[in-house]
Amino acid sequence: MNCSDSQKGFTLIEAVLTLIIISIIGSMMYSYFNSALNYGTFSLLQIQKSLELHSAMEKITADYYDKKGIPGSLETLQINVQNNADEKYGIYEITKNVFIKFETGNEVELLPTDPDPKNILKITINNSIGETLTSLFTDP
Repeated sequence: MNCSDSQKGFTLIEAVLTLIIISIIGSMMYSYFNSALNYGTFSLLQIQKSLELHSAMEKITADYYDKKGIPGSLETLQINVQNNADEKYGIYEITKNVFIKFETGNEVELLPTDPDPKNILKITINNSIGETLTSLFTDP
């Protein structure tokens, strides 16, 4: 009886090695796609938060242009940004909402009791992921 003619197929060792190789490749693919899905979701969340922050600053700027030239408009804008009643402008945290002036190239914060004209308002807002936007608003 000739063994080579009557037995065709894979041996047990070949089948086990194939399963081991397939499982290693499968685990590598799983870890790759799992991290890609997690980071992809984070990027979308980051873009959404950034868009919300820019939208809030756009609404603040639009409010500034609506009231530009009216006496006391910067003080009103400062109060509106501080209060943000009913989240009129959006969701943000205020880092700076102060009047400033420039002396010899340096920014100086003005106190409410300072006699200097309050004609530059600095507003800095940030979001929950640490992004920050700053705008300067001036009286004409």
